[in-house]
Amino acid sequence: MKLTKLSIVLLTGLLAMNVLAACSNNEAAEKLTLVSAEEGVEVSKENPIVINEEEKMVQIYATVNGKYLVTPTRHGANWVEGKYGDQSVFKTYADPLLFNEALMKLGGTPAVDKGGDASKEFEETAEGKFIKGDKVNVSITWEGAGKEYDINEVG
Repeated sequence: MKLTKLSIVLLTGLLAMNVLAACSNNEAAEKLTLVSAEEGVEVSKENPIVINEEEKMVQIYATVNGKYLVTPTRHGANWVEGKYGDQSVFKTYADPLLFNEALMKLGGTPAVDKGGDASKEFEETAEGKFIKGDKVNVSITWEGAGKEYDINEVG
């Protein structure tokens, strides 16, 4: 199984705005722009985030962090330039502010507005503590995989 280059496909029928928005850099986000799948661009390290408005899907480019295939972590995917960029199963090159912009463009509802009070992004119920905002379906695929896997199958 070739796990060196992965494309994390975020199916945004249901969205969560703060999946990657924790660690960001405004200056870096200003240099980046959203790339549309309709432009014929595929997700890659050079184009780490691609939005497909027709399918309501955002694709981000990531690589496997082999350490967390054998060591537990609570992070599925983190931005490589963020504070916890090396503490996840997948290291993504997609800037979190641009990711947030892509999800907003598809009509997603954030847990908390950018720059808002982060302490209000959680909801406590009898079942536990949950992040507010729309849910995200996350699937993973890579060259030669032949199918998409739910993130829980590979993490």
